[in-house]
Amino acid sequence: MSTDTDTIRTIAREGANAFRTITTREPQAPATALTTCTDAPEWVADAVRAAHDAFDILPDDLTYEIAADAFAAIADDSGDDYDREANDFADGAVSIYTADRVAYVGSETHRREAADTAIEEGIATTIEDAAAAAWYEEALAVYGVVREAVWNEAVARA
Repeated sequence: MSTDTDTIRTIAREGANAFRTITTREPQAPATALTTCTDAPEWVADAVRAAHDAFDILPDDLTYEIAADAFAAIADDSGDDYDREANDFADGAVSIYTADRVAYVGSETHRREAADTAIEEGIATTIEDAAAAAWYEEALAVYGVVREAVWNEAVARA
């Protein structure tokens, strides 16, 4: 089975290229959102669904963004140290802005619960830090789901 770094990068790049930006048709506040292309490979769509299923949520803009970014990051990873690369990705996924962090906590029930847990476990003492901890864990989990999908696709093609 061929799962060398170049193969992983190539497959991850295919995944990263399977997303597109759409504009919603809300008359009062048009916005953009990321989604998979209509011709995205089935394994990419399955990975995005699995990323949402990991948190038992309906399709969510941020989860799509994290998944797309994870595909792109894996395409650029050295392949030398999975844990370091995953942690670097998750760290970079968390916004540094307080408003973004507060909005993150309010966007989904599981995110508020994860922030509450961070405070209860002493990982964080402020809502901003709790949100960052929850966001980090979510990004790390989504990266793991995407990494597994890329690996499984590499094995299937070998």
